[in-house]
Amino acid sequence: MHLSKVKGWSGGKIRRPMVEGIRKHISRQNVWVIELSVPELFSANLRKIGEVVLWSDREVETNRDFTSFVLARLPGYFAVYKSGGATNPKFQFVPSGVTSHVPLIGT
Repeated sequence: MHLSKVKGWSGGKIRRPMVEGIRKHISRQNVWVIELSVPELFSANLRKIGEVVLWSDREVETNRDFTSFVLARLPGYFAVYKSGGATNPKFQFVPSGVTSHVPLIGT
């Protein structure tokens, strides 16, 4: 729901097909959303630069294995893990439509 409403500082919105695809992929499943910010941005206007989404029902290991990783949204792109394992991870970067910072969830 948050992604469908979010609007970047420069006016960009996340493309509807991306929101629908993510909604279908995670529907009826619980996830953790970790909001990414920097102190100057967060304290000035409660905005963030992105999110990392993890499956909430999977144990997070001390050794990186990406089994709990769903996706990350960074300025301009979604990052989706493709292959390579912990030592050489490879990601697919998909344009998101939002290239600037956005409001935190619930603001």
